[in-house]
Amino acid sequence: MKKMKIISILMIILVITGCGQKNAEGEIEAPKVTVLEEREATESPKVDIPDNETKKSRPEEILSPSKDEVLSKRAQVLDGMSDEEIDDMNQVIKDINIEFERAIMWDNCLVRLSDPEDMLWNLLSNTGEVQIGWAYEEEALKIKKNTELSEDEFNKQYGTKVIQYNEYTAEDFIVCMEKLRESTNCEDLKKDFDQLIDNMEKAEETHNVEYIEAIYKIVHDMDYFLLRYGPEDVGKYTKDSSTVDKYYGALNVY
Repeated sequence: MKKMKIISILMIILVITGCGQKNAEGEIEAPKVTVLEEREATESPKVDIPDNETKKSRPEEILSPSKDEVLSKRAQVLDGMSDEEIDDMNQVIKDINIEFERAIMWDNCLVRLSDPEDMLWNLLSNTGEVQIGWAYEEEALKIKKNTELSEDEFNKQYGTKVIQYNEYTAEDFIVCMEKLRESTNCEDLKKDFDQLIDNMEKAEETHNVEYIEAIYKIVHDMDYFLLRYGPEDVGKYTKDSSTVDKYYGALNVY
């Protein structure tokens, strides 16, 4: 897997979270502030997703593996892989995890995806110019509160389509996870990649945000409690380490 492929996978997670649009030069730029279907943006100091949807049935209090356990397990699951394969896996999983954190904390992507009818889901299945919502002028929003027009009628009369150019779909994410799966000899780690693949397939099919949350939890644990040791490698550089200290218990390898 070459660096270009790794970059493309980061683009895929931007697709999942509905962030990162391209400017005229083809560069990713921060999303512009737009009123989308009257949703209010809120800021959160940390990522906090309930544990009740993790794959394994565990006690209420999930104890995170120690640094020694992480180092031992890492050596076990990466045994037999080339340095390039290890670097690729580390980079892809880290990039996806970091982008997920940003999207959940600052862009409220899970709020939008909790609605199975939200147009943001279009990005998982379509390439090219894809509509991801409607934008309205402030005056139009005031009219909407008292209008007798149907949603479709109101959108046609007052709405402006929000279009995002999209290059990658859920299938591209799946292909990448399959390649990472093939690079490891550890059967339990293969199962974790199987879970990522299965959750993405179900997310595209059902538009159920729980599958996106499940992907995040697996990637989070894989990054901070397997390929890295988050509490030390990342936590000591942050003011609030609650996110990197969090362990969901989502991996098969433990």
